[in-house]
Amino acid sequence: YEDALYQASASSLLQQIRDVPERTRTLLVIAHNPGLTDLVNLLVGGSRGAIENLPTFGCARFGLTLPFAELDRGEARLAALLRPKDEPQGDP
Repeated sequence: YEDALYQASASSLLQQIRDVPERTRTLLVIAHNPGLTDLVNLLVGGSRGAIENLPTFGCARFGLTLPFAELDRGEARLAALLRPKDEPQGDP
């Protein structure tokens, strides 16, 4: 848990990601908008692959080819975008 993630900007979230220990291979970031939506757009490089909004309980999964410490604008591939409204509702 990091207090710095609460209401953080995209650049602050990115810095927190860069600061994780080098041995980290998988990372889950839970934070708030507009910072998370802005982070998604920053990581995929702006308008290419950009999203309008990462909704509450939304999840963006990225493919990376470099360590977290080297992550920067446009350096990630959006592998999946999961939104609650896309999931089936009710009993099967």
